[in-house]
Amino acid sequence: MTRPAIGVAGLGSMGFGIAGSLVRAGFTTYGFDINPQQVRRLEQLGGQGGALTAMAPSLPNFFSIGSSTRCIIASNRSALSLKCQ
Repeated sequence: MTRPAIGVAGLGSMGFGIAGSLVRAGFTTYGFDINPQQVRRLEQLGGQGGALTAMAPSLPNFFSIGSSTRCIIASNRSALSLKCQ
């Protein structure tokens, strides 16, 4: 059975932990962060990085981690929606 690809936006303490666990569990995991060093750390574990706006709409499962931006990100296969307060 093929596991779905999952994207995680925000690779701080919580997001990196979640993304790393997904990689170790065998999920194709894409990580996005404003800090490129965090993305490189995930890539060293076997995850993948990329451009958030280009990749997130194509992922069947997408999570945004972090409260500092005060944004809600939602994704489905055809659209990426971002609402910030």
